[in-house]
Amino acid sequence: MVANGDLGKIRVVQVEYPQDWLTRPLSSKQADWRTDPARSGPGGAIGDIGTHAYNLTRFVTGLKTAAVSADLSTFVEGRRLDDNVHVLLRFARQCTRMLWASQVAVGCENGLQLRVYGEKAGLEWLRTTVNQMWFTGIWQAQATLTRGGAISGDAPPIQVRLPSGHP
Repeated sequence: MVANGDLGKIRVVQVEYPQDWLTRPLSSKQADWRTDPARSGPGGAIGDIGTHAYNLTRFVTGLKTAAVSADLSTFVEGRRLDDNVHVLLRFARQCTRMLWASQVAVGCENGLQLRVYGEKAGLEWLRTTVNQMWFTGIWQAQATLTRGGAISGDAPPIQVRLPSGHP
């Protein structure tokens, strides 16, 4: 829908990937390497889950980043890497994007979501409801699109890996 121009010129993209599993100091096989810069590299939440949010926006919009401003925070005492990040990005076509990735967002288990707003319409997708996406045109009611259903457009059903309704 983005590639077909159904949204018009993209103006704003918001992506977030909040989690809560590193809200407190934690020692486990997964936590130990993710919070150790010698093993995971210089980025904490930005490198671990922020990259997924960034890649999702690039894949969906096809837009390239022209400028970046980031605020990396570490809330858990003694942690050596960031556990919460806010990033403002500007795409080459004057589109802005906000990216938030957090591993200290209490109550968010794995809340990846993407919102894309153009001059004619907007899309919203949440990882918690992976088979659905919401599309809203200007002055129109919000439509729920389902994988294998209306979201497939003119593609024959055979091109959809799983029938609609299957997780």
